[in-house]
Amino acid sequence: MKVAVVVCPGSNCDADVAHAVEVTIGASVEMVWHARESLPAGTDLVILPGGPQSLFLPTRRAPWNHRN
Repeated sequence: MKVAVVVCPGSNCDADVAHAVEVTIGASVEMVWHARESLPAGTDLVILPGGPQSLFLPTRRAPWNHRN
């Protein structure tokens, strides 16, 4: 399984989430900057950690939105 953890300015616990995923399910984790144009190939799961700035992520332009 391949997991992408979205990193935003001011996001909270993104490294903790990545570590928890690696330890608990042994998945490969890639940190993905919020402005990136696409997700890594073969991504099975996207995690958006909390924090004040993640609330304002423009989901319309997010890499996982097929309407880009």
